[in-house]
Amino acid sequence: MDKGRFELVDKPKPTIQESTDAIVRVTMSSICTSDLHIKHGSVSRAVPGITVGHEMVGIVEELGSKVQGFCKGDRVTVNVETYCGECFYCKHGYVNNCTSPHGGWALGCRIDGGQTEYVRVPLAQQGLNHIPDGVTDEQALFVGDILATGFWAARISEISTDDTVLIIGAGPTGICTMLCVMLKHPKRIIVCEQSAERRAFVKAHYPDILLTTPEECFDFVVKHSDHGGADRVLEVAGAKDTFRLSWQCARPNAIVTIVALYDEPQELPLPQMYGKNLTFKTGGVDGCDCEEILRLIKEGKIDTTPLITHRFPLERIAEAYELFEQKRDGVIKVAIIKSQNKTIDYEHTSNHIQSHRRNPTTDIQLPNVNEDDFAVIAMPVFAGRVPALAVERLRMVKSNGAKCVVVAVFGNRAYDDALLEMQDVASEIGFRVIAAVAAVAEHSIIRKYGNGRPDADDEQTLRQFGADIMSKAECDDSTLPCVPGNHPYKKAGKVPHPKGRHGCNRCGFCAKQCPTNAIPLSDPKTVDTTKCISCMKCVSVCPTGSRGIGTIMTLLATQGLKKVCATRKEYELYI
Repeated sequence: MDKGRFELVDKPKPTIQESTDAIVRVTMSSICTSDLHIKHGSVSRAVPGITVGHEMVGIVEELGSKVQGFCKGDRVTVNVETYCGECFYCKHGYVNNCTSPHGGWALGCRIDGGQTEYVRVPLAQQGLNHIPDGVTDEQALFVGDILATGFWAARISEISTDDTVLIIGAGPTGICTMLCVMLKHPKRIIVCEQSAERRAFVKAHYPDILLTTPEECFDFVVKHSDHGGADRVLEVAGAKDTFRLSWQCARPNAIVTIVALYDEPQELPLPQMYGKNLTFKTGGVDGCDCEEILRLIKEGKIDTTPLITHRFPLERIAEAYELFEQKRDGVIKVAIIKSQNKTIDYEHTSNHIQSHRRNPTTDIQLPNVNEDDFAVIAMPVFAGRVPALAVERLRMVKSNGAKCVVVAVFGNRAYDDALLEMQDVASEIGFRVIAAVAAVAEHSIIRKYGNGRPDADDEQTLRQFGADIMSKAECDDSTLPCVPGNHPYKKAGKVPHPKGRHGCNRCGFCAKQCPTNAIPLSDPKTVDTTKCISCMKCVSVCPTGSRGIGTIMTLLATQGLKKVCATRKEYELYI
């Protein structure tokens, strides 16, 4: 490939070359700024013609005989660094300097990387980590690189709770670094970023962070620090003047951590900084904290999914690169997904969908309920109400006097009158409602809220709920629970409706999946807002990742929901 140009090409499927290798089927990958550095020739060790990409997750396809602790079919993250775990540097945690011939940044630099269907991972024993149950590919996507980088940077910066921390750069790595710094609970965090769009992103998602620009940074840091400068500076931008800015904004005896990779050599003007007694820490990430990072994700303490602003299938990765490199359409990070089909014929697909599209009210199979049965009736809550279509379907069920429990599932905001409405309707059609449960799950629009729910604590709570409900049922107690709510019910709140955006090829697949037929086959890029319930099913199934509510609306919704969604809501039982 010529300098400055990437191209999607066919290569043979990789095979096991050494007993310590693994073959991973890539289910999701991403584009990193380091890939752009390779594209433009500023990474001297990069081998011409290699497949780039070092941010990926996937499924183990094949294992070498010496790889222990993994099985075919395991979901895994892949570390950006390859390391043996046995040399002097590995044993001291300096895995970036592993002395193995395969050691260091190999994937996507010296050997074929992950922007492909299959990847060979050398020294897989150390290079793979199990993705915990309940953690999605998108949640785990950045663990092996930019999140590991941020975690490493925060760790080596020796941050205390009394510190003012300055982070220069609010790109993907800068935000990951910020998230990891937040785990240290410093006195204040200041983020310096040139882009107004990215400053708005940080403000919307992390309103407690102080924001400034490079031009105002020095004065701003002096004003908002206790000792005339930042106690810790983490330089993540790698722009022309950001290295100089990093040491200028540091107080005497501060630590300056250089995370950035520069296109050009940087000057270290010792005479000018003489007397500041600064400690500089710099170099490539020692990415050996992935297991701990995955645990924090599982526990809901780190969430990088808001960074994924765009999704593309692998066959359209050239478009994804152009979007990412030009920083268009509010892009932060792009997820590359392996599609099932390389091309979709719109006319053929539309006709196929037309012949299989169901009537959402009549084309359903109603359950046979007997008097001795015990029914669980569960519905999602959108904007404080259960969908009218779900209520309509419930009214079609013949209850025959069976006992039931109603469950309203909401996205950590509120269930308002939804649970009361469900109990009312179930009682009206003859069910004996003996219990009602309000349960929390991931928010359908802003997924950081309720992320990872239900979790282990929720499961334990539900088990106790189940025992209490069955105890009441066995006593043949049919008293109606006292469920909170209003008569008449509150009107549903206003919610955004997803549409086809940049990259939509009008394939119509979303129209087939829409449970309310809100997406017209004649123009699947649009939506009938009178039918749409904002369940986001179309967003989750879009083969090109181009359906959504847009970056600006996402930012507004995130900010608007923060006050009511940020605090964890617990499950509730009415019995």
